Amino acid sequence: APPATPAVPPGRSLLIVTCNPPCDSVWVDGHPAPDVAQGKPMPPGVHQVGANLAHHPSRIQPVLLRGGQAFRLDVDFTH
Repeated sequence: APPATPAVPPGRSLLIVTCNPPCDSVWVDGHPAPDVAQGKPMPPGVHQVGANLAHHPSRIQPVLLRGGQAFRLDVDFTH
């Protein structure tokens, strides 16, 4: 079963980013987000998510967060 999703704070969105294999770092809107695997409360809207892993090109992509919802992004560096 997938891990339980943390509660979403009122009026916010929850961004969860996981990497395979685990990332060296994750950035959201240009800022480090070390806690994002546990769920990071964010304002709704479009955010740029970047994931870094040594010896791989960085992955950067926009995600659309909807108010009151959690969004899980799985970054796969294996292919």
